Order: sequence, then C-alpha cells, then structure tokens
Amino acid sequence: MFSSKENSLGAKRAPFSSNTTSSQRVAAQAAKRASSGAFAQLTSSQIQELKEAFALLDKDGDGNIGREDVKTMLTSLNQDASEDSINHMFESINPPINLAAFLTAMGSMLCRISPRNDLLEAFSTFDDTQSGKIPISTMRDALSSMGDRMDPQEVESILRSYTSHGVFYYEKFVDAIAGSKDSN
Repeated sequence: MFSSKENSLGAKRAPFSSNTTSSQRVAAQAAKRASSGAFAQLTSSQIQELKEAFALLDKDGDGNIGREDVKTMLTSLNQDASEDSINHMFESINPPINLAAFLTAMGSMLCRISPRNDLLEAFSTFDDTQSGKIPISTMRDALSSMGDRMDPQEVESILRSYTSHGVFYYEKFVDAIAGSKDSN
C-alpha cells in the first residue's frame, strides 16, 4: 500500500534503523514534540505578527534569516538582543533559520516573558508611592471606566479579597492570578 518510510498520508517518517529500540523512538518523538510545544502556545495573532517579522527580516526572500537578522529584530521589539540571548536561541537550531524554526524559537522566548511582571508594571502606574497598594477609589474608577469596563458588582467581587483599610493590595492580587514571585 505505502512504503515503510511513509505514513498513511504519504509523509516521510523519521528514519530508524532496525537496531533502534522502541524507547529510543519514543524519546526522539517526545523531543520533537517538546521543541514545537512553544510554537503551539502562540496565539494566531502572535503567529501572524511573527510571520510578518520573518518576512521583513528575510531581505533576499530566500525563506531564511541569519544571526544578524535576529539581533536586529529583537532590538526593534525591545527584547533582549544580547549575544547570550541570541546564542541561547541558536543552541537548538543553526542559522540560517526557516519560518518553522523561527516560530518555534520565538514561541519559546515569548513563553519565558513573565506575565507577573507585566501585571505589576500595569498596576504600578496607579501606585504613586510604589508601595504595592492603590487607593480603592482609584481602582474602582479604573476598572469601571477604562478598557473593558466592569459593572460595580464585578469590581467589588474582584477587589473584595485584596482590599483592607481602603487600599487594594495589588501584589497579593497578582500573586494569586499569575503566581507568586517565588515561583518565577
């Protein structure tokens, strides 16, 4: 029906010798899945943005980008463009990079960005004294008038557990939803 090196869809299988044990095959397949796991966690909008970035970096249109291209891109995205960061990216892939390898590498990098730090930074804009506390009136106003506005019942249910003496303890709130600073 089809050769032993093709699956039912006609795709080539990984070449294994007759001496390869089933545990070696499972380990090889697991390693392949793990490397694409970061890519699988990207949202469709992130994938689209990264495809556009890849196209911008691929100046000659050959479907590949090199180390300098990656450094330029990271710098333009305000990401870590140090030699260590770039070397880390290239530990598992060798330049030049095709689109699939680029998406996997960038997915891995984006997964390391801490949502905890992003949340703390957002809340700190309302914290004039950088004390980890925001006046409850400020939080009520922000949650009911900015972005995706919340109704008063939603605001109170969010603030209730993290409010004491008229202040919202946003660091405790962030710890609850994004993990404590000790877990990062």
